[in-house]
Amino acid sequence: MNCLLTPGRNELTIQSFEKMLTNINLKSSLITVDLRQIKFIDPYGLVNLLLLAKWLFSYTTNIFYVLPESIKVNSYLQRMKFWYNVKDYVHFYPHLENNLKKQKINSSDVLLELTPIKKEDDVASVVQIIVDRIHQVIAKKLHISPEIATKFSVCLAELCQNIPQHSGDWGFAAAQTYHYNGQPFLKLAVGDLGIGIKKSLWNSSKQNWLEDNKAILAATELGISRYGEIGRGLGLSQVKKYVIEFNGKMYIRSGQARLFFSKEKQVSLKTPYFPGTQISIELPGNN
Repeated sequence: MNCLLTPGRNELTIQSFEKMLTNINLKSSLITVDLRQIKFIDPYGLVNLLLLAKWLFSYTTNIFYVLPESIKVNSYLQRMKFWYNVKDYVHFYPHLENNLKKQKINSSDVLLELTPIKKEDDVASVVQIIVDRIHQVIAKKLHISPEIATKFSVCLAELCQNIPQHSGDWGFAAAQTYHYNGQPFLKLAVGDLGIGIKKSLWNSSKQNWLEDNKAILAATELGISRYGEIGRGLGLSQVKKYVIEFNGKMYIRSGQARLFFSKEKQVSLKTPYFPGTQISIELPGNN
């Protein structure tokens, strides 16, 4: 039995990744992920495309990623180290090397390539890369305020720290700058295939969180940790505070729930199952 996964649109972001998950059949002997029409991938799509390969690999070794037709997208995936990190889990079609020699690589817009987070020592090096790169970006007059840059680094550190401390697995982080209507903004994604927020909070005080969305809310609103202590909860409550304070956006996905936070609204959605926790944050470059 074969399983074909496609984003259903020409970009791989939060919404299109969810569409891919609805079509997964883990009993398939062959799984093909068709990326031919992709013209744009953000850090969240990138991290989850890698996690998807890692997850599927635990069910079958017959996983094929059909490369994007866009030379620009292939070059972006190369400079973000996607091919390097995913190569142990999937087969490529067509042959990968033929697509990587056609365009010169420019990494000036990359804040953080796909980087494994396996232990707590990895977090400090990741944050240092971000700090150095942001300073380079500021030097190039992208008008990113130092305050935003600092908060962005703090958010990244908090989220990366959660992986070795809470997930029971290892994960990945990626970040990049963008311009939209002449305004800069920063985007980061962190994800793992670990136990998820609900299970991490299983030992929390006297409550068992039976639903993923309620567990996410408990971690972000009350700051409840798996140790049952208010104010020690995964760093998510502090990150959410920063994001809202600086007019940003935050998505948290865990298990079968996805929550969106901004200053204007909060939305909770039921989603297809995907293990672990995946988070996307977007901050405007100036405030």
